Amino acid sequence: MFKRLRLNINYRNKLLLSLAVTSVVPIVVVAFFAYSQFVGVLEDKITHSMSQTLQQNELNISKRLQQAADAAGLIIGSEEFRKANMPDAGKPLYEAIRDYEELNSFMDKLQRTYSFFHIRLYMNRSYLDTNVYSLQQLLATSDFGNVLAEPYGLHWKALTDEKGNRLVSAYQIINNPLDYDEISAVLFIDLEESELTALTQSIGMEEGRRTIVIDEEGRIAFGAEPQRFRTAWSSPLPQPLSQYADGAYKTGGSLNIIRRIPLSGWRIVSEIPLNQLLKESRAIRDSIVWGAVAMLAVVALVSFLLAHSLTRRLKLLLKGMDASRWKEGDEAHLEEVELKAVSHEGDEMDRLIYTYNRMVRRIRGLIEQVYRVRLNETQAKLEALQSQINPHFLYNTLDSIKSCLDGRRNELASDMLLSLSKFFRLALSKGADRITVRQELEMIAQYLHIQKMHYGNKIEWEIDVDKSMDRCLIMKFTLQPIVENCIYHGIRNKRGKGIIRITGSMDGEIMRIAVSDDGVGMDSRTLEGVAKTIDSGTFAADGGYGLGNVNARLKLYFGNAYGLQADSAPGAGTRITVTIPNTASLTRGVLSIE
Repeated sequence: MFKRLRLNINYRNKLLLSLAVTSVVPIVVVAFFAYSQFVGVLEDKITHSMSQTLQQNELNISKRLQQAADAAGLIIGSEEFRKANMPDAGKPLYEAIRDYEELNSFMDKLQRTYSFFHIRLYMNRSYLDTNVYSLQQLLATSDFGNVLAEPYGLHWKALTDEKGNRLVSAYQIINNPLDYDEISAVLFIDLEESELTALTQSIGMEEGRRTIVIDEEGRIAFGAEPQRFRTAWSSPLPQPLSQYADGAYKTGGSLNIIRRIPLSGWRIVSEIPLNQLLKESRAIRDSIVWGAVAMLAVVALVSFLLAHSLTRRLKLLLKGMDASRWKEGDEAHLEEVELKAVSHEGDEMDRLIYTYNRMVRRIRGLIEQVYRVRLNETQAKLEALQSQINPHFLYNTLDSIKSCLDGRRNELASDMLLSLSKFFRLALSKGADRITVRQELEMIAQYLHIQKMHYGNKIEWEIDVDKSMDRCLIMKFTLQPIVENCIYHGIRNKRGKGIIRITGSMDGEIMRIAVSDDGVGMDSRTLEGVAKTIDSGTFAADGGYGLGNVNARLKLYFGNAYGLQADSAPGAGTRITVTIPNTASLTRGVLSIE
């Protein structure tokens, strides 16, 4: 297949293809490599910058969470909390209320100092103070029904309070100082979700980016898309988030930068679409592409000019060789193309063209010599065939006239002589080899008139030829031998009258004239013999010169594609079809020397 493809590509395209392989392909490869390297460097640079920004966000969030943790430590370690958390046994009621008021005042001060949303303390006992609530009230909620089962220490949770506020809370479980198996209080430091979300907005949702914080349960604690608060995070990562260390991970169509918030154990994740990440590279990409296109255009132009320069004279030589041929329709003209004279002392192509011109002149002389010899041979064959028809027809007609005179049918003999004179006047045609179809049909009419008188009105005829064929040219004596065979071999042996029908039509550039009779017809064996006689150009043993002679003349004159075709059946008559080219527009004969 490769060999066939190589042979079908012309020389100029082969040159262009070789130049493309040696220049265009490297340009494309270098441009692609340069763009890939640039994108890689740009991606690393942007990833590093985003990681630094995300780290700063994580530090800001961690700082705020650390304030909540510090406030929880201050409250739990304060004297106010110690007094309020001591059992009430043996303590006057007014002292217990005073201890709660002092603790409440201390927590209010911390709330204002650190700008917390709220500080809440749940205890086993409560005096309905502002910041102190019943522990049983906490345990009744769905989020903290099992809070007592959690280990001691600071915990973090995203939640919604009874008023619908979205909060991120640090809470710590506090044991009874007299019985560590008993939990005496739970402390909450509440931060607003919107406050922490604001700390992520520096690389937030602009240009399709989003930064969110995921809690240990895989739910969104705060960040972008606040409407998805406390809903499960649709992770683009193939593994659970807890298995990833701090860093950047490319998955699908996004870059995910992950950092862990140490105090809470949560993860801050920044999701960045790659198409936005590489937005800045598009201008460079376009520059590289247009630069490569410009270089390709220059290379293509230079390659085309070089290939054209190398192949121009070669194409001229090939064109000259293709044009040196016989010109169809003119037997005496050889179209030759001799290239512009060049010196035989030039480069290889000049010497090749010089040799070609010399070869053309030599071949032209040889071809003309052979052509003249073959033309003379063909003309001699035609003249020999023509000379066989004219005496044969004249002999038969004169014999008929003699029979009339012998029978004292002088008037009939006179009519036959008149028709014979008209026939030969048309046949002479000033020596032309071909006459019009109309003239040939007039000759046939005169011939049939003679035969009708000879056979005593036994013959009738019908002529139905397309009028468009009247001026078309046909060889003389093409139809007369066919009609003669119809009479002698078809109608003469039939009882009663016989009809000869001559029809003609045009089929594109082909003329078809059919001569048929309603005589005795032929069986298949006889028809096969007639067909062989027609094809071989020989003459029948019974003296029927016609069909073989006509077929031989037609093939000599027009070529082997034309001639006669016979069709017949016993009792159904015989039809001979003449097929020749439409030569209405030609004024000279075209001899075939195939």
